[in-house]
Amino acid sequence: MFDNAPDRRASGSERQGAMRRRGRRLLLRLAAGRDATPGIRVLAYHLLPPAPVFRAHIETIRSVARIIDEDEFVASLDHPERLESDDCRVMLTFDDGYRQHLTGEALDVVQDLGLRPTVFVVAAGVEPSLGHPNRLVRAQRHVDRPLVNASELRAAVDAGWFVGSHTSTHWDCGSGNADDLAREIGGSKSILEACLGTELRTFAYPFGKRENLQPAALDEVRRSGFRAAFTTSRGLIDRTPASAVDLPRDVVEDWWGVRELRACLSGVLDRFGRHR
Repeated sequence: MFDNAPDRRASGSERQGAMRRRGRRLLLRLAAGRDATPGIRVLAYHLLPPAPVFRAHIETIRSVARIIDEDEFVASLDHPERLESDDCRVMLTFDDGYRQHLTGEALDVVQDLGLRPTVFVVAAGVEPSLGHPNRLVRAQRHVDRPLVNASELRAAVDAGWFVGSHTSTHWDCGSGNADDLAREIGGSKSILEACLGTELRTFAYPFGKRENLQPAALDEVRRSGFRAAFTTSRGLIDRTPASAVDLPRDVVEDWWGVRELRACLSGVLDRFGRHR
């Protein structure tokens, strides 16, 4: 009896998760025809979708919104009146810094589309002495998911990408002491700035949920000099934020098509996944 109990609990949890996913799918389908909500929405990818899929994503976004880059985003924080407008603006971001989306054909596709995304890089990719990163995207069908090295990252910047920090080793910022957070947050900023010879302005918390943040982490982000830091709580930036180191960001799920992406821009998911 006791051996079977954990299996029943796990099965029940899986069923609840599947039901939530089905509910989100239905909600996104119903909202696909809605207008995009005015303000700035930050989208987060991990791996770059196949080129035809990604091109369709960008076409869909551009049909209802204007894509901005990190320079324009930071300028909007400096001039809050720009946040309140009648149009939807989208900033594209990628997490971790995989070779899959920063080299070769993927780099060419992004350039061809005229995009300047921000990639939040795990510093261990350019400084292996930091150790092996934690809980990155798993290899699939025996395909490795290596991170870019220093020369590859510099080439991506030359191609137009912006770089932010994603900690030194993909650290859960809801854990650890002050020394851990200084190494992972401020330390990663110093390493990446030394690699690139330029200032880093943005940061993204790995995992980014409520349990993955602690007040000391937000304090370290401020102390390190980042202008903005992002969670994975869904939401829109349409007014002066109460805290620029606790900003919302919408994760693009790997099963989304253009219909789901357009529905996300309408704000239909904003009530879900908030940590405030």
